[in-house]
Amino acid sequence: ATARDDDILVRWGGEELMVITRSAEKAALTGFGERLRQAVSQINDPDIPSITVSIGVSRSSVGEDFEKVIVVRADKALYTAKASGRNAVKALWATER
Repeated sequence: ATARDDDILVRWGGEELMVITRSAEKAALTGFGERLRQAVSQINDPDIPSITVSIGVSRSSVGEDFEKVIVVRADKALYTAKASGRNAVKALWATER
Protein backbone atom coordinates (compact mmCIF):
# COMPACT_ATOMS: atom_id res chain seq x y z
CA ALA A 1 0.00 0.00 0.00
CA THR A 2 3.00 2.33 0.51
CA ALA A 3 4.49 1.78 -2.96
CA ARG A 4 3.07 3.50 -6.03
CA ASP A 5 1.60 1.71 -9.04
CA ASP A 6 4.72 2.24 -11.16
CA ASP A 7 7.18 1.12 -8.44
CA ILE A 8 8.70 -2.31 -8.99
CA LEU A 9 9.02 -4.56 -5.94
CA VAL A 10 11.18 -7.69 -6.19
CA ARG A 11 12.73 -10.25 -3.88
CA TRP A 12 16.50 -9.84 -3.98
CA GLY A 13 18.28 -12.66 -2.21
CA GLY A 14 17.01 -14.59 0.78
CA GLU A 15 15.53 -11.98 3.09
CA GLU A 16 16.12 -8.88 1.01
CA LEU A 17 13.61 -7.00 -1.09
CA MET A 18 14.25 -4.26 -3.61
CA VAL A 19 12.01 -1.42 -4.67
CA ILE A 20 12.85 0.29 -7.94
CA THR A 21 11.16 3.66 -8.18
CA ARG A 22 11.27 6.67 -10.44
CA SER A 23 11.73 9.06 -7.52
CA ALA A 24 14.86 11.07 -8.19
CA GLU A 25 15.19 13.51 -5.33
CA LYS A 26 17.27 12.41 -2.35
CA ALA A 27 14.73 13.63 0.19
CA ALA A 28 11.89 11.85 -1.63
CA LEU A 29 13.81 8.57 -1.74
CA THR A 30 14.78 8.71 1.92
CA GLY A 31 11.21 9.69 2.85
CA PHE A 32 9.85 6.77 0.84
CA GLY A 33 12.21 4.42 2.69
CA GLU A 34 11.04 5.83 6.01
CA ARG A 35 7.37 5.40 5.05
CA LEU A 36 8.09 1.77 4.14
CA ARG A 37 9.90 1.22 7.44
CA GLN A 38 6.98 2.66 9.41
CA ALA A 39 4.40 0.65 7.43
CA VAL A 40 6.25 -2.59 8.15
CA SER A 41 6.53 -1.77 11.86
CA GLN A 42 2.75 -1.30 12.02
CA ILE A 43 1.96 -4.80 10.73
CA ASN A 44 -0.10 -6.47 13.41
CA ASP A 45 0.05 -10.27 13.29
CA PRO A 46 -0.62 -12.27 16.47
CA ASP A 47 1.80 -14.98 15.30
CA ILE A 48 4.68 -12.52 14.93
CA PRO A 49 5.65 -10.47 18.02
CA SER A 50 7.15 -7.52 16.09
CA ILE A 51 8.43 -6.82 12.63
CA THR A 52 11.16 -4.33 11.81
CA VAL A 53 13.08 -3.59 8.65
CA SER A 54 16.43 -2.04 7.80
CA ILE A 55 16.47 -0.12 4.53
CA GLY A 56 19.34 1.00 2.32
CA VAL A 57 18.57 3.77 -0.17
CA SER A 58 20.53 4.85 -3.22
CA ARG A 59 19.93 6.35 -6.62
CA SER A 60 21.57 6.09 -9.99
CA SER A 61 23.59 8.68 -11.81
CA VAL A 62 23.75 8.86 -15.57
CA GLY A 63 25.82 6.04 -17.02
CA GLU A 64 26.06 3.91 -13.87
CA ASP A 65 25.69 0.15 -14.19
CA PHE A 66 22.66 -1.02 -12.22
CA GLU A 67 24.00 -4.23 -10.72
CA LYS A 68 27.67 -3.34 -10.38
CA VAL A 69 27.25 0.11 -8.87
CA ILE A 70 23.75 1.00 -7.75
CA VAL A 71 22.87 -2.31 -6.08
CA VAL A 72 26.28 -2.44 -4.37
CA ARG A 73 25.80 1.10 -3.03
CA ALA A 74 22.26 0.34 -1.79
CA ASP A 75 23.59 -2.84 -0.16
CA LYS A 76 26.29 -0.85 1.66
CA ALA A 77 23.60 1.55 2.91
CA LEU A 78 21.52 -1.42 4.07
CA TYR A 79 24.39 -2.83 6.09
CA THR A 80 25.01 0.61 7.58
CA ALA A 81 21.35 0.63 8.71
CA LYS A 82 21.77 -2.83 10.23
CA ALA A 83 25.02 -1.85 11.97
CA SER A 84 23.39 1.26 13.45
CA GLY A 85 20.95 -0.85 15.46
CA ARG A 86 18.50 -2.01 12.78
CA ASN A 87 14.99 -0.74 12.10
CA ALA A 88 16.49 2.25 10.29
CA VAL A 89 16.81 3.89 6.88
CA LYS A 90 20.27 4.84 5.64
CA ALA A 91 21.17 6.39 2.30
CA LEU A 92 24.37 6.35 0.28
CA TRP A 93 24.69 8.55 -2.80
CA ALA A 94 27.16 8.38 -5.68
CA THR A 95 29.24 11.22 -4.28
CA GLU A 96 29.66 9.40 -0.95
CA ARG A 97 31.12 6.11 -2.19
